[in-house]
Amino acid sequence: MTRRKFNSDLLAATQQSVAHVSRVEKGDDDGTLVVTFEHGALARPLTIRLGTVSVDDYPDLGFFAYSDDDDIPAGISDLLVTLSDMTTKKSVIDVLRMISKRVDTALDTTQDEDVEMTDVEDDTDVEETGTDEYSSDDGFYGGTQQSRAIGQQSRLPHSGREINDRFIQDLQQAKSAGFKIAFLSDVTRHASECTFALSVPVSHLGLPDDTLEAWEIKSKEHMVLLCKYDSGYPSMDKFTSVSQNHPSTMTFAFGTCSTYKPSLSSALAAFNKNTRNSKTAEYGISNRNVLDQEAVFVQAQITSSVDNFVNSELALLLQNRLNNGVSWDKAKQMLQDQARAGHLRQSGRTLAGVDHLHGGEELEPAVSIAARSQLNIDYVLRSPDATPHLSKDQLSLPLIAAQFALRYFVKSTQYCLVCHRKTEHGFSSVKPAISLCEIINRTQDFVSKHPYYVVNNVNWIQCRYLLVQRRPHSNSSSSNCIYVVQDSKQAPEGPNGKILRVPMAALPKWRQITEKPGSPALQSTQASSSQMQDDNKLDDFGEIIHLQKTLAATEVSNEEESADTVIVKDDPTKLSFTPGTVNVDSLPKLPAPVWATDNGRKVLGKELKALQKLQAKTPPQQLGWYINFENVDNMFHWIVELHSFELSLPLAQDMKRNKVSSIVLEVRFGQQFPVSPPFVRVIRPRFLPFSQRGGGHVTAGGAMCMELLTNSGWSPVSSLESVLLQVRMAMCSLDPYPARLEAASRGQSADYGIGEAIEAYRRSATTHGWDIPSDLNMMNFG
Repeated sequence: MTRRKFNSDLLAATQQSVAHVSRVEKGDDDGTLVVTFEHGALARPLTIRLGTVSVDDYPDLGFFAYSDDDDIPAGISDLLVTLSDMTTKKSVIDVLRMISKRVDTALDTTQDEDVEMTDVEDDTDVEETGTDEYSSDDGFYGGTQQSRAIGQQSRLPHSGREINDRFIQDLQQAKSAGFKIAFLSDVTRHASECTFALSVPVSHLGLPDDTLEAWEIKSKEHMVLLCKYDSGYPSMDKFTSVSQNHPSTMTFAFGTCSTYKPSLSSALAAFNKNTRNSKTAEYGISNRNVLDQEAVFVQAQITSSVDNFVNSELALLLQNRLNNGVSWDKAKQMLQDQARAGHLRQSGRTLAGVDHLHGGEELEPAVSIAARSQLNIDYVLRSPDATPHLSKDQLSLPLIAAQFALRYFVKSTQYCLVCHRKTEHGFSSVKPAISLCEIINRTQDFVSKHPYYVVNNVNWIQCRYLLVQRRPHSNSSSSNCIYVVQDSKQAPEGPNGKILRVPMAALPKWRQITEKPGSPALQSTQASSSQMQDDNKLDDFGEIIHLQKTLAATEVSNEEESADTVIVKDDPTKLSFTPGTVNVDSLPKLPAPVWATDNGRKVLGKELKALQKLQAKTPPQQLGWYINFENVDNMFHWIVELHSFELSLPLAQDMKRNKVSSIVLEVRFGQQFPVSPPFVRVIRPRFLPFSQRGGGHVTAGGAMCMELLTNSGWSPVSSLESVLLQVRMAMCSLDPYPARLEAASRGQSADYGIGEAIEAYRRSATTHGWDIPSDLNMMNFG
C-alpha cells in the first residue's frame, strides 16, 4: 500500500455520506485529514484532525487523532487516546464510520450520565513548522491505559502555581547539572501537559571510541531523555506513589539525536507503541524536511532496553531509595525480594531475610569515572548547587530520571539487558578475559598498598599496554612527545630499573588530555575549550524564564497597582543580601553616548520598564539580581548586582568569608544593540582566573566568557532578564571548576578595568572561534 492509495481513499471518503460528519478535507501535511462532526449534544461543531502513523505504511499502522477544540467531552477525549490501537489496517472511510459511531455513543453516554467535561489541551505541533499551533489530545502519543487512568483521576483541585514552580525549579537543577533543556510543547500555555527533553552530549560520558562504534553511536550526538506528562507535573510523592492500580504519572523515551532538541514528530512517534515497530528508520514519519531529518530521535537496541527499564521500574526503585536510603542496585534487589515475597505469600510460604535492611551505598560513580563530574553526583541525595540530604520535595524528578537512564546506558555491560540486575564478576559474556592489565596510578586512593595493591573501582583495572624494548636510534628526539603524568612516589619501572613513561597517544582519545607536566594553564585551557563551547550553546532555558514571568504576573494580578514592594523573607540556604549597600560613587559613571539610536533607546526603555516591574513584584532571593533604577541616568549603561547565591557553592562561601554580599556587574550597550549583544563584565570582586582552576565563566580580565554574549550566540529577541539569569547560572556552574574569589593578598579589593575586560573578551572569543561584535570598540569609553 502506498501514498497513492491513501489519497485515493481520502478522495472517495469526501464523496460519501457518514453520519454526523459534515465535512472531510485534506490536511496541511501529507497523510492527514480534517473531519468536522456535528451532533445535537454538541454546542458547536467538533473538528478532529486525523493522521496516518506512516503514510507509506497506510493502512497497516493505523491513525492518530487530536482536536483543536478546548472543550472536548471526556468520552470523545478517551476515544482519541485509544484510536491508534483500533484503526490498524482500516481505510479512511472505515475509520470515519467507526469514529462517527463511537462519537455518537460517547455523546449519548455523556448526556445520560452527566459526566463532567474536561479540558484536554496540548500545544504540540505535528511538525515543527513554527507557524500553526495545534491543540491536541497529547494522550494519544504513546498514551496507554495507565496514562488515561491518571487523566481521569486528576480532576481534584490543585495549586497550578505550586506545581509550575516545582517544574521550573526541577529544570533549573537539571540545567545546573549540565543538561540541555528542550521544550517540544508550549508549557507556558498548557502547564498541565508537556513534552520536553533533557540531553547531554555523548562526549560528556567518556565512553571509549570502540564502545561507541559497537553501539553505532557517534560522539557528536546527544543522549536524549524525552519526558511527557499529561495530567499536570507530578510531585515526587505522586510519582513514587505507584502500585498496580496507580500507574506512572510521567512517561519517558531514551535515545539519541544529532542535536539537543529532537524534532517534534520523531519525539511524539517514540511514545507511540505502534511506530516503534515500524520498518521506517524515522518511526514511519517520512514527510519531514531536511532539517527535521537532522534532528530525528532514534532508539537503538541498547537504548530501548534502558527506555523500558526507566518506564517500568524507575518509580518503584526511587521509592525504595527514598524510603530506605539505599543505592540503585540495593533498591533493585529489594524490589525483587518484595516481588518474590509476595509470590511466596500467595503460595503460603515465607522468604527468610526479605525484610532485612539493604543498607550501604555503592563506592562507585553514579554514571562513570570518565564522565563529567556533575553527572556523577547522586541527585537522589542532593541537588547540583545545594548541600546533601535534601528533602523529597526538593529533588528534581527529570534530573534523577535522566541520570538514571545514563547510568544504565553507560554501564550496560555490567547489567543484564533483560532483568537489569548486576551481573556477577565472572560473567563471561560481557567480561572478556584479559592477560596484561594496567591499574590507574593513583596509589593515594588505593584501598591498600601492602602487601597487595587493592582498588575498589573495577574501571581502574584496564588492559592497556604491550611493553616493547626497542633498539636505540641515533639523534632521536622525543621533545614533542607528551607523556601521562604518573604518581611521583610510585613511578613504574621497567626490567632494567629505568622509569617507564607512557605516551599520551597510547591512551584512548576520551582519556587524552593535551598536557605537559608542570603546565596547568595548558591543561586547563585545552581540556576545557571544547566543553565550554558545548556548555555555552543556547537551549530552551529561555522558555523557563518566560514561564516564570507568566506565573509571576498571574500571582500579582490581584494585588493593588500601588504595591511597589514585596515582603522579603530570609532564606537560610542562601547568602544574605541587602539592596542599596553598594557605594555608588565608586562605580563607573558614563554620559549618554552621542551615537545612541532611537531603536536602541526604544528597546532599552522597554526592557528597563519590564525589569523594574518584575523586580518590584518578586522577592530578591528568588530573583537573584538587583538594579538600582534610581541611579540609571544612562540607559546604555547599567550596574547590576548578582546576589543570594546558594551557600553550598564555593563562590558563596568565599563571598561570605570576605563579607561580599553581591557580584557587581557592568552592562554596556553598543550602537548596534539589539542587533549586537551587550558587553557584560564583572567590576568587583576579582575572581580566581581559569588558569588557576577558577571557574564561573569569568575571564582573567573580568569579562564574561559566554557564546550568548557574542554575535555567534546572540539573538536580537533575547530578553535582558534572560541574559542576567544565564550569566548568574554560569557563575554557579561547577564544571569544569567552580567560581572562586581571588585571595585578598592578591588584590581582591581592586576593581577590574574596562580595558583589561575588553582584551580578555577578545582573547576568549578568538580562542573559541566566536564572532566579535563590530561595535565592541565603542564600549571602551569612560
